[in-house]
Amino acid sequence: MNKALANRRNPWNWLLHLLGLVFFLLALLFHSSTLFGLAIGLGGIGLLNLHLPAGADNAFTKLAQAGLELEDSFRAMPRGWRKWLILSGLVVGAFFSVWALWTRAVLALCLLAGFGILARVAALNRAKGIRP
Repeated sequence: MNKALANRRNPWNWLLHLLGLVFFLLALLFHSSTLFGLAIGLGGIGLLNLHLPAGADNAFTKLAQAGLELEDSFRAMPRGWRKWLILSGLVVGAFFSVWALWTRAVLALCLLAGFGILARVAALNRAKGIRP
Protein backbone atom coordinates (compact mmCIF):
# COMPACT_ATOMS: atom_id res chain seq x y z
CA MET A 1 0.00 0.00 0.00
CA ASN A 2 2.87 2.41 0.73
CA LYS A 3 4.23 1.85 -2.79
CA ALA A 4 0.80 2.67 -4.25
CA LEU A 5 0.63 5.87 -2.21
CA ALA A 6 4.15 6.77 -3.33
CA ASN A 7 3.08 6.28 -6.96
CA ARG A 8 0.27 8.75 -6.36
CA ARG A 9 2.88 11.49 -5.92
CA ASN A 10 3.62 11.30 -9.67
CA PRO A 11 1.88 14.15 -11.58
CA TRP A 12 0.38 11.68 -14.08
CA ASN A 13 -1.16 9.64 -11.27
CA TRP A 14 -2.40 12.79 -9.54
CA LEU A 15 -4.13 13.85 -12.77
CA LEU A 16 -5.74 10.41 -13.08
CA HIS A 17 -7.11 10.75 -9.56
CA LEU A 18 -8.41 14.22 -10.35
CA LEU A 19 -10.09 12.90 -13.49
CA GLY A 20 -11.56 10.07 -11.43
CA LEU A 21 -12.95 12.64 -8.99
CA VAL A 22 -14.53 14.56 -11.88
CA PHE A 23 -16.16 11.38 -13.18
CA PHE A 24 -17.36 10.54 -9.65
CA LEU A 25 -19.02 13.94 -9.35
CA LEU A 26 -20.60 13.50 -12.78
CA ALA A 27 -21.82 10.04 -11.74
CA LEU A 28 -23.50 11.60 -8.73
CA LEU A 29 -25.12 14.27 -10.85
CA PHE A 30 -26.38 11.92 -13.57
CA HIS A 31 -26.95 8.86 -11.30
CA SER A 32 -24.79 6.83 -13.69
CA SER A 33 -23.28 3.52 -12.67
CA THR A 34 -21.07 3.55 -15.79
CA LEU A 35 -19.46 6.85 -14.80
CA PHE A 36 -19.08 5.56 -11.25
CA GLY A 37 -17.27 2.46 -12.52
CA LEU A 38 -15.03 4.64 -14.67
CA ALA A 39 -14.24 6.82 -11.64
CA ILE A 40 -13.32 3.78 -9.54
CA GLY A 41 -11.20 2.41 -12.39
CA LEU A 42 -9.30 5.69 -12.80
CA GLY A 43 -8.73 5.86 -9.06
CA GLY A 44 -7.28 2.36 -9.10
CA ILE A 45 -5.13 2.97 -12.15
CA GLY A 46 -3.80 6.11 -10.48
CA LEU A 47 -2.23 3.93 -7.78
CA LEU A 48 -0.17 1.92 -10.27
CA ASN A 49 3.35 2.73 -11.42
CA LEU A 50 2.68 3.76 -15.02
CA HIS A 51 6.30 4.34 -16.17
CA LEU A 52 5.30 7.41 -18.18
CA PRO A 53 7.82 10.07 -19.22
CA ALA A 54 7.72 13.53 -17.69
CA GLY A 55 4.88 15.57 -19.05
CA ALA A 56 5.27 18.55 -21.33
CA ASP A 57 5.14 21.98 -19.78
CA ASN A 58 1.43 22.73 -20.16
CA ALA A 59 -1.58 23.63 -18.04
CA PHE A 60 -2.21 20.04 -16.93
CA THR A 61 1.27 19.48 -15.54
CA LYS A 62 1.16 22.89 -13.85
CA LEU A 63 -2.18 21.92 -12.28
CA ALA A 64 -0.72 18.63 -11.06
CA GLN A 65 2.38 20.33 -9.62
CA ALA A 66 0.22 22.95 -7.89
CA GLY A 67 -2.01 20.22 -6.44
CA LEU A 68 0.97 18.24 -5.17
CA GLU A 69 2.50 21.39 -3.65
CA LEU A 70 -0.83 22.17 -1.95
CA GLU A 71 -0.91 18.67 -0.46
CA ASP A 72 2.69 19.02 0.72
CA SER A 73 2.03 22.38 2.36
CA PHE A 74 -1.07 20.99 4.09
CA ARG A 75 0.88 17.99 5.39
CA ALA A 76 3.70 20.25 6.59
CA MET A 77 1.28 22.47 8.51
CA PRO A 78 1.53 21.81 12.26
CA ARG A 79 -1.40 20.13 13.93
CA GLY A 80 -3.46 22.80 15.51
CA TRP A 81 -6.83 24.51 15.39
CA ARG A 82 -6.20 26.00 11.93
CA LYS A 83 -5.43 22.64 10.32
CA TRP A 84 -8.46 21.04 11.97
CA LEU A 85 -10.65 23.94 10.87
CA ILE A 86 -9.50 23.56 7.25
CA LEU A 87 -9.97 19.79 7.39
CA SER A 88 -13.45 20.03 8.92
CA GLY A 89 -14.43 22.64 6.32
CA LEU A 90 -13.28 20.32 3.54
CA VAL A 91 -15.24 17.39 5.00
CA VAL A 92 -18.43 19.45 5.43
CA GLY A 93 -17.99 20.87 1.93
CA ALA A 94 -17.51 17.38 0.49
CA PHE A 95 -20.68 16.07 2.17
CA PHE A 96 -22.63 19.13 1.03
CA SER A 97 -21.31 18.71 -2.52
CA VAL A 98 -22.26 15.02 -2.63
CA TRP A 99 -25.73 15.82 -1.31
CA ALA A 100 -26.24 18.71 -3.75
CA LEU A 101 -25.13 16.64 -6.74
CA TRP A 102 -27.15 13.55 -5.79
CA THR A 103 -30.38 15.47 -5.16
CA ARG A 104 -29.72 17.86 -8.08
CA ALA A 105 -30.59 20.83 -5.89
CA VAL A 106 -30.07 23.75 -8.26
CA LEU A 107 -29.84 26.37 -5.53
CA ALA A 108 -27.23 24.35 -3.64
CA LEU A 109 -25.23 23.82 -6.83
CA CYS A 110 -25.32 27.58 -7.52
CA LEU A 111 -24.17 28.17 -3.93
CA LEU A 112 -21.25 25.78 -4.47
CA ALA A 113 -20.30 27.55 -7.70
CA GLY A 114 -20.50 30.91 -5.92
CA PHE A 115 -18.25 29.73 -3.09
CA GLY A 116 -15.78 28.39 -5.63
CA ILE A 117 -15.68 31.71 -7.48
CA LEU A 118 -15.34 33.60 -4.20
CA ALA A 119 -12.43 31.39 -3.11
CA ARG A 120 -10.71 31.91 -6.46
CA VAL A 121 -11.10 35.71 -6.27
CA ALA A 122 -9.84 35.77 -2.67
CA ALA A 123 -6.78 33.68 -3.65
CA LEU A 124 -6.01 35.97 -6.60
CA ASN A 125 -6.35 39.03 -4.37
CA ARG A 126 -3.97 37.52 -1.81
CA ALA A 127 -1.49 36.73 -4.60
CA LYS A 128 -1.62 40.37 -5.72
CA GLY A 129 -1.10 41.60 -2.17
CA ILE A 130 -4.66 42.84 -1.62
CA ARG A 131 -5.81 42.13 1.91
CA PRO A 132 -9.47 42.43 2.87
